[in-house]
Amino acid sequence: MTKKLIIAAALSALCTGAFAQEYKSGNIQVQLLFGNGMVFDQATDNYLLPKYSKDPSVGIGIGNNYGSQSQDPGVYLNFNDLGSNSWGNIAGIQFGYYLSDEMEINAMFAMDIRSTPKKDLWEGVAGNTISVQNMCYMEGRLSNNWIGSLGFNYHISPNDRVDLYVGAQAGYQQGRITTVSPYTGNPAAPVYRPDDKKGQIHCITGAAVAGISYYLAPGLSLGFEAAPVAYQYSILEVIPTGLGVYQADHHAVRFFASPMLKLGIRF
Repeated sequence: MTKKLIIAAALSALCTGAFAQEYKSGNIQVQLLFGNGMVFDQATDNYLLPKYSKDPSVGIGIGNNYGSQSQDPGVYLNFNDLGSNSWGNIAGIQFGYYLSDEMEINAMFAMDIRSTPKKDLWEGVAGNTISVQNMCYMEGRLSNNWIGSLGFNYHISPNDRVDLYVGAQAGYQQGRITTVSPYTGNPAAPVYRPDDKKGQIHCITGAAVAGISYYLAPGLSLGFEAAPVAYQYSILEVIPTGLGVYQADHHAVRFFASPMLKLGIRF
């Protein structure tokens, strides 16, 4: 009986006192964020590229269709959208520093860079007996999407394992795409395409955040966070070669946005 009491007391100390030591000023916490990617959708970044034609009635603007009316930039923004990514997707990494037992400052960062070098057309030879086929050209492309934010959280810990918090967060986000047209073998094509095309998008965000964490072990936590309200201001820029920059802005207010799981290590 005495041995059982000693074991029970040891387990109780492990589950209470050891966890209680986790809440103190000077702690550093690193958290992986799981959920929908918060950078702009790479699958829809073609809206940033200008479209060219010899037809003067065709304008340069936002959207995939030629015409006089440019499309709503809000169609292409996926910030705070649930999207199609699973909860297993790593959306970013967050670093936190505890100024006191209750007050924490944090910073988050995520980036997606993709590059495809250009490949010129290799012209083939047509013959009666032997023919060498063309080798297709490939358009060069460089795209980068990144997001960073700074935040402040106030923690309320009802017990040693559960951590509730509320706070605020401000962030900046940018997406950019640049393409380079290679030698295509058909310089007299009816649609004129210059050597390069580019565009970018800037986004400023502000949000209130709230979350809960549960400590699985000393220094190891699993949590959930969302933004009860978030505001976003975005500027899209289409940059035609040799012409003025085409700009369009967009405002969005979202409620209960950016839900994500957080796996944290505190030390």
